Amino acid sequence: DGKTPLIIAVKNENENIIRCLVEHGADINKDNDYNGWTPFLIAIANENEDIVNYLLEHGADVNKSDKVGRTPLCHACEKGNETIFNGLIKHGADINMKRNGTT
Repeated sequence: DGKTPLIIAVKNENENIIRCLVEHGADINKDNDYNGWTPFLIAIANENEDIVNYLLEHGADVNKSDKVGRTPLCHACEKGNETIFNGLIKHGADINMKRNGTT
């Protein structure tokens, strides 16, 4: 399913391992092969604001969508997490980006 060590660490919310992997060059924007989720999308789905912010600070793509077209902003909206939503806007998320033809 293409899970990278960083994806696994984010899924398990292990911040020390996440930091170590990123410091050693792990690709923050590499998605898994199954649904196209990146470590960033997983952190948003987990509503882990600390990991979301860490990944944002280290180059997470705020507009990279998953295989069905859901952007990080879509994921934040689905969760109803205003803090993550506002952070994405602050970091340049495209509020007009379409998901499978709809905004």
